[in-house]
Amino acid sequence: MVFNLKNNTNTCVNICRKSITYSGFLSNSETEIFKNMICEIYEKNEEKVKKSFCYLSDLVNGIFKIIIDGIDGEVYNISTDTEGITVKEFENELASILEEKDIKKIESDSFENSFFKNTTKVLDNKKILSIGWQPQVSLREGLERSLDIYNSAKEAL
Repeated sequence: MVFNLKNNTNTCVNICRKSITYSGFLSNSETEIFKNMICEIYEKNEEKVKKSFCYLSDLVNGIFKIIIDGIDGEVYNISTDTEGITVKEFENELASILEEKDIKKIESDSFENSFFKNTTKVLDNKKILSIGWQPQVSLREGLERSLDIYNSAKEAL
């Protein structure tokens, strides 16, 4: 449909596909999903399932980079890591941060919105890297920021 519009109106079109995007600034439903994601880390022990992640500020910068420098008609994947990370690697990173910050497991009532179902979803970000975009926030730094914001908001309530 988008490319039909492009062809019929001679409009420049790019498509951005985002990976799992996270930040401490989340709506109530997104906060519940983030809590579920963190809780599931303690429940799962997946070593083969891989996912792509991207911190919110890197996603926004990626979208702007595509608007400014993207090649007309191309589809770009926005993710921090080309090969994704396993759930186990994510678990180890998060567990390390929680231990360093002396944060206890975050409790959640539901696991309906599962981030870590047994499917690999890795976005190849080579095309967006080729136009000069580089992620600025590592997974660890993003998780630390997200947890700090989440805990600050929780303490303010």
